[in-house]
Amino acid sequence: MERKLIFLKKYLYISLFAILGVLCASLIHGIVEILYIQLLLADFGRYGLGLSWGVWIYIHNILAIGLWVLGLVLGFYFGRYWWQVMYVRHDYIWRKERRRWLAKYFD
Repeated sequence: MERKLIFLKKYLYISLFAILGVLCASLIHGIVEILYIQLLLADFGRYGLGLSWGVWIYIHNILAIGLWVLGLVLGFYFGRYWWQVMYVRHDYIWRKERRRWLAKYFD
């Protein structure tokens, strides 16, 4: 029973990291899009690179999907990495002890 719970916890942990990756990718996409659209609206001839609005929409769709997939993949790999650090290797315990030692001698 406990093995199933650990598997479920690991699956949920990694899935939530993947969702976090997609959310971060969406945030980055939104910021870049807002900034570049402001440039395009200010001077389309200069910043449009000779492309029409239809081509820009096509580029937007491809890059948006690519960025979301990249966020999903990076979130998955970061989730696996931090699962190992937090629940398998327990590296965070050493960091807590080091902070206590630093606080003891340097505060």
